[in-house]
Amino acid sequence: NKWETQMELVRKSSPLTMFLTLLRTVIPPKCWSCHQWLSAGRSGPAYPYVCRSCFGSLPWSDPEFSCTQCGLQTAEPNRLFCPHCIEKQFCFDRLWAGFRYESMVQQWIVSFKYGKSEHLARMLGRILSASLERFQEVPAYDAIVPIPLHQKRLLQRGFNQAMLLAYFAFPDPSRIRCRWLKRIRSTDPQTELPLAQRIDNMKDAFEASPDVEGKQILLVDDVITTGATLNAAARCLKESGAASVNTVVLARRMISNKGGIHS
Repeated sequence: NKWETQMELVRKSSPLTMFLTLLRTVIPPKCWSCHQWLSAGRSGPAYPYVCRSCFGSLPWSDPEFSCTQCGLQTAEPNRLFCPHCIEKQFCFDRLWAGFRYESMVQQWIVSFKYGKSEHLARMLGRILSASLERFQEVPAYDAIVPIPLHQKRLLQRGFNQAMLLAYFAFPDPSRIRCRWLKRIRSTDPQTELPLAQRIDNMKDAFEASPDVEGKQILLVDDVITTGATLNAAARCLKESGAASVNTVVLARRMISNKGGIHS
């Protein structure tokens, strides 16, 4: 199975990874943002990838001023629903977004997904994990379900970015269930469509396993813009009997309540 093979490759340290680990004991790594040498003695939460200064200046989401339903920035603290949520009527119960989709985080994600930079998965998983520590309440879950790619897209890209993020962000990867949600229809890339067409593009795109019945599901993806993909996946999971569906994404692309993209 393609998913199981990919997970097994992630679990095992490749010869290159072992060599780089050994090399790091002699030559310190550089920050992937400012390119300064990193010292293990002054390592920060994202060592050996990002220095303390760059780590602190990442475009972190503000948990207090983020809509708990869709992750958009709000003027009021602890806003449960914003106008965007009321208009869209999301099927997932709540969303946690680690960062705003801008600056270095945006560059890393674009390089990760479209530049075949699979090596960025470890660093992005690390900062996603760190971002979740800023939220007071992260939901209990029975299983982590990464947003799947259609087989055609998976063969083109070579990896599922959501699965890799989940593996490196959460302490117990054995709870990842890639087979519980399948993309059964090859859809157009969401980034290539106008916002108004993205919902229709995702209709009937997923199929859920009977195993989700009664389970608390945590959906994981890299970026949310309109929420059409996550919403379609959450709807499918709930129609198959999932008790709850919460979502975690690395970055939230900010849009206005009128649909305009901020970044």
